[in-house]
Amino acid sequence: MENVYSSNQLKSLALSCCLLVGYTFSNPVFASEKILNKQYQINTFIGVLDHSENKTFIAIEYEFKFDQNWGAGVVYEDANNTLYGDSVGSAVGSVYFHPGAGWRFGVGAGSEKHHGSQYRTETLYRIGVAYEFNVGGVGIAPSFNVDRIDGETGNIYGVSVVYSF
Repeated sequence: MENVYSSNQLKSLALSCCLLVGYTFSNPVFASEKILNKQYQINTFIGVLDHSENKTFIAIEYEFKFDQNWGAGVVYEDANNTLYGDSVGSAVGSVYFHPGAGWRFGVGAGSEKHHGSQYRTETLYRIGVAYEFNVGGVGIAPSFNVDRIDGETGNIYGVSVVYSF
């Protein structure tokens, strides 16, 4: 089944969502105290790579918050339609800063494993930003990550669904 949207259309949609959410929901009321005080988060993520016509990422992430402002977590992601049709899986450990009002900034490192005909493992470095707003007790977080792998940089645009407990 072919993608209905091009990579540029998906990037534009993700960026528009980020800007709209950031502008509309920048009031701290939307990042409720009840959600901010939760210690654990599980996120599911879907996103696209900026320079790929069809590279889509899906991921699951766990974060433990030490306090209202700091947390650490791990993420596992899988990418489809990579070079030569191989699958790619990444595991990243990150430290997060939550300055308030739904914002989250992170830095991390991990590895990216290519499976199939081009099997190899490379070191991955990541910085990212996300803005979470809540809808009925579930968080929605448009996000942007910059990955650095083997001297190349990739921009990943996406959105997470966040469950805090």
